[in-house]
Amino acid sequence: MTPEIFKIISQKKVEDLIVVGGSYYKDRKNVCPIIFNDRTVYVQKIHPSKYCEFSPVDGKGMVPGDLLYLFDTPAGKFIVLICEDFRHELPTVLSQIEGLDFLIITSYNPGSERFHGIAEPIPSNYPMYFLQCN
Repeated sequence: MTPEIFKIISQKKVEDLIVVGGSYYKDRKNVCPIIFNDRTVYVQKIHPSKYCEFSPVDGKGMVPGDLLYLFDTPAGKFIVLICEDFRHELPTVLSQIEGLDFLIITSYNPGSERFHGIAEPIPSNYPMYFLQCN
């Protein structure tokens, strides 16, 4: 999703609509906009990809986020993890969050099959929906 498409979607007023946008870069942060209740929350990627986002040079590379957001909606509770956050934060999410209905993973990755292996046992071991988009 581009910021321009996001702007068009966010101007629409549809009751009970939840939009999980794809991630893009905003101020050197990899963000995924979530629209819910006429409000936008930008989930920030926490773990930079070592292939294209990490830089040992101060002031270069992706600026990491530091929070996971739990959305509690009429449709259920969900968390959005961006790309590498799935691999790093999954144990925390599964062990510490009760009653999670949806786990949503967004990424732009040509090697997404490595995430599929991690994701495969989740639905059979936890009562939730798992949505992965690339």
